[in-house]
Amino acid sequence: MFTPVTQWAARIECPDAVPEMTRKAFKTAQSERHGAVFLAVPEDIEAEPSGEPLAPPRCRQSRTWMTSSTGAWRR
Repeated sequence: MFTPVTQWAARIECPDAVPEMTRKAFKTAQSERHGAVFLAVPEDIEAEPSGEPLAPPRCRQSRTWMTSSTGAWRR
C-alpha cells in the first residue's frame, strides 16, 4: 500500500527482526536520496519481547547545515 510513495516499505513478521528492520528503515530514510519509509508493526509483534536489546545506532558522520541568519555552514 505504501510502496509507491516511500523509498522502502516493510512489515515486521517476528520480534527478533525489530532491531534489524528499524536500523534499515532509519538508514534508508537518511540515505543520500532522503525520503519516507514505512515499517508496519502488528500488535501481536509489538507485545512480544525481542531477544536482542534495542540500542540506538552510532552516528558515523557529522552533519552540517546552513544557518538562515548568518548563511554560514555549521557543524
